[in-house]
Amino acid sequence: MTLAKSAVTGIVYRAPETGYSSNNVAVSTFVLDIGEGMLIRIIARRQTLNDVVATISKGDKVLVEGRLQTAVAKMDDGSEKRIYEIDAVHIEK
Repeated sequence: MTLAKSAVTGIVYRAPETGYSSNNVAVSTFVLDIGEGMLIRIIARRQTLNDVVATISKGDKVLVEGRLQTAVAKMDDGSEKRIYEIDAVHIEK
């Protein structure tokens, strides 16, 4: 579910990882700590963003702009947890 456009700054909490979609498109993800224990997963699907993500490491301060989305994940204990994600359109280091 897409909520709104957003811009956030924060510290990279989990280093970026890159994988590939079924269409062979590179998709990079990392987790951003925006303060007060709030973690947001960042998804970068565009090649230009993946080039920027390649220079990011844990502890870097970054600015991310994109669409805020929510998802529900099922945990190992059977409970459900709401996850916040930003589908990035712009990333600055």
